[in-house]
Amino acid sequence: MRSHEGEGPKQFKAGFRGYRREPVDEYVERLHQWLLDSEARAEHAVEAATTAVGDKASEILRAALAVGEKADQEAEAVKAAAVENAQAEADRMMEDAHHQIEALQQSIDNLAVRRANVLSELGRLQKYLAAAAPDGAARGAEPDDDDDELEVIDEPISAAPDVRAASKNGDRSIAHSA
Repeated sequence: MRSHEGEGPKQFKAGFRGYRREPVDEYVERLHQWLLDSEARAEHAVEAATTAVGDKASEILRAALAVGEKADQEAEAVKAAAVENAQAEADRMMEDAHHQIEALQQSIDNLAVRRANVLSELGRLQKYLAAAAPDGAARGAEPDDDDDELEVIDEPISAAPDVRAASKNGDRSIAHSA
């Protein structure tokens, strides 16, 4: 409350000479009412401005929250896409690894077949050399019957060699005999 509210108009003492009292009292009363109305309008304007600022602040806050929610949604979408891409890349890498494992297993299988063929050919050559030597027993070319690693098979080699190797003296290649 203002200090002059509720006081009413200011009272003056009447003098012998001066203005007529009624018009001055009316004028002072009007000024007092105008002052009270102005203060009421000012308080109302402050309240309205406060409400308007509060409404504007609320609107700004709502807009900021909406922008924040949109940013969260976009971040989630980016995160989901990154996870999906990472999963796809991991799946592709696993598939590549499986293909490499299959290729290596096939190479191992081929090498096992080639090893068996080489051992077979060595057994056949051992028999051939033992039979071709004038006294095979004296030279120690006979195969040992207790040797489990060397399996003698009388079949031709089915896997072709990678490179044709030269003989010890270098004059000719070792021919692949069938």
